[in-house]
Amino acid sequence: QANGHVRVRLVPKTGALKPQDVAQLLRQHAVDVEEIYAERGNLDEVFRQITTSDEAAHA
Repeated sequence: QANGHVRVRLVPKTGALKPQDVAQLLRQHAVDVEEIYAERGNLDEVFRQITTSDEAAHA
């Protein structure tokens, strides 16, 4: 929280997290939102997905 604003970062356990789904949930709970956006995956997450996949475990 800074200057009366709260920043929230959501990371889905599986699959994609759609900004429109998050926005709808926030509206349902009357949360005032100034901005919402989706970040593209980062290299750490890609590496984690590759090295923990079932195929990688059997290679």
